[in-house]
Amino acid sequence: MVQFLRRLKSVVIAPEHLVVLGSLFDFAGPRISQRFRRILFRLFGGALAADGITVNRGVDIMVFGSCVPSLTVENKSTETVDYLQVDLVVALANGQERTVELQSAYREGVLYPIPPGATAILKQHLDTSRALGVGCADVKARSVARTICEAAGKACDSSMSIQP
Repeated sequence: MVQFLRRLKSVVIAPEHLVVLGSLFDFAGPRISQRFRRILFRLFGGALAADGITVNRGVDIMVFGSCVPSLTVENKSTETVDYLQVDLVVALANGQERTVELQSAYREGVLYPIPPGATAILKQHLDTSRALGVGCADVKARSVARTICEAAGKACDSSMSIQP
């Protein structure tokens, strides 16, 4: 029993989702189990541990009588996101629709990367885009028109989940 518990404790170096599988390899012996754990971690560790990029509705604020929406980003992936933009289509109470670009940084300016495990706010840059011109109570529905995600100079590999 003691030997069994020692082998289970040796699995600590594997990611949480591979603990059970790693402990099964421990029964094959320490040399084989260590090799399998290392191989599994290299092959599947990053892919299985990565939950992607989650984007949720942030806090709406009023700026000079106009509603400014925002989105909260949580980077659960293994890659650093250099730039993220979500084009939000907002349906207003008067029946009109407007598109708002919510960005992690200025497109041509200094980037504010979102490293793995970090959170950030996507906001509308009012100096480069038009304000909604209505109060937050007049915003009736939201939907996503487009997303732009860049990491290391190319499109992000991670999956995205967006709840506007």
